[in-house]
Amino acid sequence: MHSRTIVTGLVVLGALAGCRNYQESRSKETARAAETADPRKADIRDVDMGRSVDVYGAILDKTKSFRPMDTVYASVDLKGLVPGATVVATWKDSAGVVVQKDVFAVEHGGTNRTHFALSKSEGLKPGAYTVEITVTGGDTSLQRFSVKEQPARKMPPSSTSPAPATPSAVPPMPDEAMRGMPKADDLDR
Repeated sequence: MHSRTIVTGLVVLGALAGCRNYQESRSKETARAAETADPRKADIRDVDMGRSVDVYGAILDKTKSFRPMDTVYASVDLKGLVPGATVVATWKDSAGVVVQKDVFAVEHGGTNRTHFALSKSEGLKPGAYTVEITVTGGDTSLQRFSVKEQPARKMPPSSTSPAPATPSAVPPMPDEAMRGMPKADDLDR
């Protein structure tokens, strides 16, 4: 019986030693992964396009079709940011020429929403455009949108019917309706 207790004890000690070695190797793997990972890496969760944003930078009217005088907004929902990371928006026309480049420096880590805006005082030229959103660490999103010339406004057909007549004076009230009402002379007293 004494030898059975010794054998059981040795088995338990062996199992504990194996667990300890396993935990140490997992800890070392985790530490190595943390050392090689870019601490500024973030994920782009979503990019929306539209003509206006709310106070939090979220798009109010999602669209990918704009007019030349519109402001084009790209709202970017990000996760995993740390202070010091950057988010870059590169706006290009259909020929691939950079129209504008914006950089956002992250001040607060965690989940963030930021937005970028493209507009020109002379208006954007009609055509196809892209905006490429790039985050420190490599996450990238490419969005396509178009600018279309605003169609000329059509005037409603002219009407040949005369305008409705408007009364030039209010008809006097009948004497019966005036009974019991104070007279102007009575109001002065």
